[in-house]
Formats: sequence, structure tokens, C-alpha cells
Amino acid sequence: MRGLFLVLLASLVLAPLAEGRGGQPNSAWAIVVSVESEIAELNTGLATAYFLGRRTRLGSGRIVQVIDRVDQDSRQDFYQALARKTPAEVDDLWGRLMLSGAPVIPRRLVDDADVVEAVRKDPGAIGFLPVSWLEAHAPEGVRRVLTVPPLVEGPS
Repeated sequence: MRGLFLVLLASLVLAPLAEGRGGQPNSAWAIVVSVESEIAELNTGLATAYFLGRRTRLGSGRIVQVIDRVDQDSRQDFYQALARKTPAEVDDLWGRLMLSGAPVIPRRLVDDADVVEAVRKDPGAIGFLPVSWLEAHAPEGVRRVLTVPPLVEGPS
């Protein structure tokens, strides 16, 4: 009986956290920007350059604000699908850029709604959301500029 109580208690505590956790493992990701952004669409190479800090400004000179996630599972899925990098490798790249004077470092947010709000408010921001969440919620003020398909592992 005590075990059942602990399982129920854990599900009540963890359920709100799961709501904000990006997509399911190996889900497709939508890269989103503000409707006010000068970015109309992206290719994978340019998206990778922004998210890995290789490119930090838009064509107009506006600084790009990368919106990242706190959740390591979402980060793992997204960065593997986009750039074949682990979150540790991405953090290492940004750490080196920060030490060399990068104009801005990624903001890490907790859930999908926070990502939408941050991107909506900043025409220089770029973030990522699970495609399933974006399609289910259809938030106003942001637009999808690239869909990153899930990473499909081939046979070893």
C-alpha cells in the first residue's frame, strides 16, 4: 500500500514537469522566430550556425538570441537531430565563445510556453519546440522557419 502511495505522489509531483518537457524522444522539432523577425526561412546549415554560435548576427546586424532549454532530454534530441552534437559539446562551444567575448549567450528556459513568449517578444530570438506541441497549440506571434526531422539511427 505504501508503494502505491509513493507512486501516486510521485506522479502528482512530476506531472507538471512533464507538461513542459519538449517532445517525446526522437520527435521532430520546429525552429521558431518572432513574426517580426527578418528570418523568413532557414536551411539546416544556417540554423546549425545560429544554435552553435558560429553565427551571432542577422543580416541587418541584429544580435541573435538563441533560446535553449533547461531539459537535457529535449536538448539531447534537438542537438543530435540538428547538428549531431550532444548538449555537452554544445555547452563547450558556447563556453569557448563566451570566453572569447561572444555578444550574447543562449537563454535556457523551462517549457514550451516560455520559449514561445521569449521568441514572440524578441525579433532577434530563435528557439525550438516539438512540432507536435506547436501544431497542438498554434501560438500567435511566432512562425516556424525550419522543421528538423528526428534523428533516425541506422543499423550498427
